[in-house]
Amino acid sequence: MRTGTYILLLPAIQKTNTLRKLNILLIALISLQMNSQIICIPTIGDGFKPITKGIALRESPEFTSKIVMRTPSADGIWLKSAQNGYSNDFAKVKVWFIGDAYKENGVNSNILYLYSYLKNDYGYKFNFQDYVIFISDNKNLENIYNTLINDENNDWFKDWSSSKEYDVTTFDGFFNYWIYFDKEKSNYKYIFENEGKELYVNKNDLTNDVPGVLYANGQDIEFYHEKINELIDLNRNRKCEYLESKLIFCIERYISLLSDDNAFKAIQEINTLSEYINDDKNKKKLGYLKMIASYKDENFIASIKIGKDLISSYDKKLINNYQATFSREDIDMSEVYGYVISSLIEENRLDGAYDLSLKSLGNQNLQFGQNIEFHSIILLQMNKKSEACELLNKEYLNGNEKARELINKYCK
Repeated sequence: MRTGTYILLLPAIQKTNTLRKLNILLIALISLQMNSQIICIPTIGDGFKPITKGIALRESPEFTSKIVMRTPSADGIWLKSAQNGYSNDFAKVKVWFIGDAYKENGVNSNILYLYSYLKNDYGYKFNFQDYVIFISDNKNLENIYNTLINDENNDWFKDWSSSKEYDVTTFDGFFNYWIYFDKEKSNYKYIFENEGKELYVNKNDLTNDVPGVLYANGQDIEFYHEKINELIDLNRNRKCEYLESKLIFCIERYISLLSDDNAFKAIQEINTLSEYINDDKNKKKLGYLKMIASYKDENFIASIKIGKDLISSYDKKLINNYQATFSREDIDMSEVYGYVISSLIEENRLDGAYDLSLKSLGNQNLQFGQNIEFHSIILLQMNKKSEACELLNKEYLNGNEKARELINKYCK
């Protein structure tokens, strides 16, 4: 790597405050809402969501058919395919309400969770409507309560109801936490009568981009390469299991690992995989990955060009900053600034580096770990030693160890 008199660059741009970053998750949860209609062919069990609130679910697969219900907010319902393919461009789906729908309609969402536990852990065979009738009888509820409270293996029950407000050591506490809601103020029939129904919805009102568990972080490069190929195969065969959000996640992990060993190969792979990416924000993510790979390959001019395009897109509000949203699909603009500033220093384009560095220092969400170092290096190379040393001394008094090293080297 070319280095100037003062430059102290690390292989990757560090963050300014690790507490601002989310902890690395063992499981990545993806929930991207692109509001795009499904273009796949449904198979039984595929999951869908309405593209918006109020989508019509009908008795039969025709627009003239009776509307049985309209959907709650998109995050309040999943619709599972109940048949293969379409009928007259309508998908047959089974209604599965999520907790948000319960909240919207004034119903205790714990009723849903209890239903799942009773079926999965205790072998109850009833459907949801029979379950609602069952728990309407206090004798049945007392039997459920006694089963749960005396089962030493179900820590979830005691842990979930462990607050002082919801003490489950009594039946009343159990009832208040798991069952009770104000029926006079709720729209409970909407939930109780429609849960589990099989109805028809037009394919243009659905998206298959539902939240779900993706792949564990921390896998090796071969794992992500294999998953990429599996997803591309699903895409080619128009399977509804395919989600571009899954593909971009796997590409990001794969390219990050590959660029550490072979940065130019990573750029070639990005170019090959880009044909499968259609969403504009995901295309920007590929550019972000290519910027980093170019930097690691010491092509600073390419890194500058891509990075400046990303900064322009961010300024136009075409992309969001991960440092502000903590959403996986967004780009870490603090890293973009770090790589571009570092590359500008390497190319001795100090005026541009100075302007971006000032902009970064003035916005907490654009700051990166070496911001102060880079800015002082820029000032030193611009023959502004007194200004650089003043900045470093300020950081020195804030306990910045790196500032102390730079002061000892350049300001004494």
